[in-house]
Amino acid sequence: MSICFSLLIIGLFLESISMLLLMMMPVLLPTIQLMGIDIIWFAILFVMMIECALVTPPVGLNLFTIQAVTGSPIIDITKGVTPFFILILLAVLIIYLLPEIALFIPYHYTG
Repeated sequence: MSICFSLLIIGLFLESISMLLLMMMPVLLPTIQLMGIDIIWFAILFVMMIECALVTPPVGLNLFTIQAVTGSPIIDITKGVTPFFILILLAVLIIYLLPEIALFIPYHYTG
């Protein structure tokens, strides 16, 4: 859970590719492997946290995209995105507590 919290904090300041390539994967992947955590599960969790970062101000790139398309103030856009942000965090919590949900398709339907 501390990894999710740190991803959320880092997502406030970095965009998604920077988070993925520069900050987290070189540091976290060896640690995750040594701890015996499933890499597919961690990747799914990581991508969901990147999605949270894309709608989190001040660097939430999706917020600026919506602002460019609609011309609305960033405050209104942030208020509109907040329920989706909460739903993504709820989904992350569910996948954190029940990893079988995220791993059902990769392990049961691959040949």
